[in-house]
Amino acid sequence: DTKIRVNIIGPDEMTIGVLSTSPEAGSFLSGMRMGGGNRMPHLYELEPDVIPEVGIGLSSLDVLILNNFPAETLSVNQVEAIKRWIASGGTLMMGGGPDYQKTAQAFQELSPVDVSGTTTISAIDVFQRQKEHGSELVFTSPLTVSEGSLKPEAKALAEQDGLPIVATMPWQEGEVIYTAYDLTASPISDWNGNAVWWESILSGSRTHVMQYVGFPWGLMQAVNFNPSLKLPSVGVMAVAFLIYVLIVGPALYLILRRFDKRGWAWGIIPLCAILVAFGVYSYGAGERGNDVMVHNVNVLKLHPNAFAELRGATAVFVPEGGTYELRFPDTVYAWPGRSDFSTANDWSKSRVHITPDGSDVTFEDVEFWSLRKAYVEGNVQVGKMTSDLVLEGERVVGTVTNESQMDLTNAYVIAGGKTSSIGTLKAGEEKKVDVKLGGASMQPPGYLRGQILQAPSGNMDEFRREEMLLQYLEQEGTDLQSFQSQVQLMGWTEQPVYESAVADRSSEQYSLSLVIAPLEVQPGKDGTFVWPKGSLVPSVVEMSGAIDIMPDGFNIAQGNGSVTFRFDLNIEQKVTLEKLHVELQGQASMMEWFNWETGEWEEANVASDQSLNDFLSETGEVLVKISQDQAGNDRFYPFPTLEAEGRVVR
Repeated sequence: DTKIRVNIIGPDEMTIGVLSTSPEAGSFLSGMRMGGGNRMPHLYELEPDVIPEVGIGLSSLDVLILNNFPAETLSVNQVEAIKRWIASGGTLMMGGGPDYQKTAQAFQELSPVDVSGTTTISAIDVFQRQKEHGSELVFTSPLTVSEGSLKPEAKALAEQDGLPIVATMPWQEGEVIYTAYDLTASPISDWNGNAVWWESILSGSRTHVMQYVGFPWGLMQAVNFNPSLKLPSVGVMAVAFLIYVLIVGPALYLILRRFDKRGWAWGIIPLCAILVAFGVYSYGAGERGNDVMVHNVNVLKLHPNAFAELRGATAVFVPEGGTYELRFPDTVYAWPGRSDFSTANDWSKSRVHITPDGSDVTFEDVEFWSLRKAYVEGNVQVGKMTSDLVLEGERVVGTVTNESQMDLTNAYVIAGGKTSSIGTLKAGEEKKVDVKLGGASMQPPGYLRGQILQAPSGNMDEFRREEMLLQYLEQEGTDLQSFQSQVQLMGWTEQPVYESAVADRSSEQYSLSLVIAPLEVQPGKDGTFVWPKGSLVPSVVEMSGAIDIMPDGFNIAQGNGSVTFRFDLNIEQKVTLEKLHVELQGQASMMEWFNWETGEWEEANVASDQSLNDFLSETGEVLVKISQDQAGNDRFYPFPTLEAEGRVVR
């Protein structure tokens, strides 16, 4: 027997894997404290042979660092597993320098920078300006770094004379970070400001891990409502019962009295009961059918690269007992979940086998006429939504085009807190949009259900699946909710987005998916743009103290701590701000915003001689820090809101 030591890592602790020929490649992160407490990240030096061939095998890592590492030592399946892990929320960091090409050769499409060669630098000014990051960074000799150009979808977090030094690029749900320098190279590797610098960048790196014991309640409930599983008609059952009562009552009595055989009633009445019961059973069986039925419900978050992040559930209805095996393609992972109305140990009689070819979920000793369920997540290629939208005052006008393979029904454009119905949007179809940009991005639970599920006469029974999927999105699927785009498209499709099958059996397939997609909005024709209060959703980039982030706000435990938020104005052009205002409901000790020109924090909304543009980064971001330093009870705050107006410099 082999003994294995298991370390339990909490959900708020960060795990970082390092693939490098230099054992000290991860040492630049020493001293980093996640969440502002005493929780150091867990660093693991990895060998190529421990990298799994399926992405889910990497889900225990939040960050994977590749530095001076020969990527050709990884197999094709290992490279694909890393890509899928990133797509599910992982963060890949690639160190540059003279050996960048051998590190990145298997991940060129993911690199934020197209590297063309090397050059040398003698300073990194952005590190020097951000004084809170540590002592002065002194170059005693030129440093060799990678040279290249930033990809259009990437952002430079640090530049030197136009050269990207640190850059990031989203990859579906995850992120890829590039450094132009080798992570082990001096003097940067020895700079004591590394910890705070990388803490602010990596604080949002958390991999979504599949829920192994069950799956979210909203999905579990939605998958129960298979439209093909109809209950017997109440009217038919009432008529059958009435006929039974008439037969065993007056009709049987009159007939037996006429032939003077009333003693036969002791046999005929039970026989009638058996016949009626058999008829009702046969009727119910006919309504349910004798086929295996597979029902899929999903929430799809579409990305501009035509891939979609998927969270869903699958239920298989079986007309007879036995062992059933659900097969899923390699684009998704599946895990068995406990059923609602079966025996207590049904979950222990299920198993899953995940390979690079897909997932097989097996259910043993299944009772007849029962359901078995599986939780499903993954990335599927379904196409994208494109838009030609501009801001005209506080209205968003233009067109949206469905370039996916799905026909959408009951589609809506959501702009901040406002919704506008565009009806059916078939694949390849274009629709006009004209909606006022609302100012309440943080909505109470049930808001979406009230806005986009308007059943005739208030009857919601036939929309139970839709209601449960929206409830899941609002209350449980927080990672699928808001993009950093304030305008989104939402609709429904009954077309299958992946193929599932029951091994060695034919089955009927039913599907329903809630589709969410960001829509890009450009400034108005005159260059003006307006973001009403609350129309932009902030993201958390740094925390200090014991902080709980919730769907509708954040809690500072014991009244001590701080949270830094990033507002992305989604503006690529150079702009002149005419208005910039941040608001927080509740009294905090300090609300500050970051001055990108001086590298220091300043009290927010206070009149000063500085231009408002000093608080807007070159990539269109505003950083806001909320601090509380009064020890006492926990303090809950809704997320801060930002209001901005300006004009693009032509």
